[in-house]
Amino acid sequence: MKYFQTNFDDDDGFERLKHYLAELDEELGTRGNRLFYLAVAPEYFADIIARLGAHGMAQSGEEADNWVRGRHREAIRNGSRIGKEAQ
Repeated sequence: MKYFQTNFDDDDGFERLKHYLAELDEELGTRGNRLFYLAVAPEYFADIIARLGAHGMAQSGEEADNWVRGRHREAIRNGSRIGKEAQ
């Protein structure tokens, strides 16, 4: 498991992530197969997934020649739900 941090609205950060993942693909032979685990509130999902797609890291349907999965975590702060577990 690897961890990479960037801001949701940082296009340069998404480009750095893209290059980092390419290096891992080369090193580990993963061929673009990856799982994105988003430990963020649900209202951020659409923007993050859109940016992953805009930077060529998330494709769907027939254009995809690998598998990419996303997942987010339920967070509880001060007894209040922030999000919910989804697959």
